[in-house]
Amino acid sequence: MAHHWINRIRRYVYKGLTYSRSQNVAAALLAEVYVSQRWREWGVCGQDGGPLRLAVFGGGDHSAWLSMLTHDRGLPGPEVCMVLDDRPDPERTFWGQHPVKPETLNPRDVDAVLISSDTAADRMKARCLALYGPDAHLLDLYEGLPEGPYPKL
Repeated sequence: MAHHWINRIRRYVYKGLTYSRSQNVAAALLAEVYVSQRWREWGVCGQDGGPLRLAVFGGGDHSAWLSMLTHDRGLPGPEVCMVLDDRPDPERTFWGQHPVKPETLNPRDVDAVLISSDTAADRMKARCLALYGPDAHLLDLYEGLPEGPYPKL
């Protein structure tokens, strides 16, 4: 199923090209469908078929969009236990909680760390590996897709 969406999104996302508004809307809708599908899958692939327990790495605009898409719309999915950011903004909330410094996470307390970015995922993965070691289970929301950014509605 995911492979089908990856191919459809690849047709719409090419770095450096300008698209009409309708093409941007189509790309944004495809990305939303893809992200929503992955979110739902993570809701049933945890222990005993339950939701994964996630720490979300990134307390910026992408996490705000993802929280709106999932939490604010009541989309079933994983349990977000913590939101981590190197410069946490106490004024922002994601999944009903304020971001905290990533050093506060004990990786054994969650099933995985979700990298919340469509532009800086490689840098964020490197930071997580430095913090939590090579055995950390990292999830890339856009794995297999062309490099973003993706339009957001």
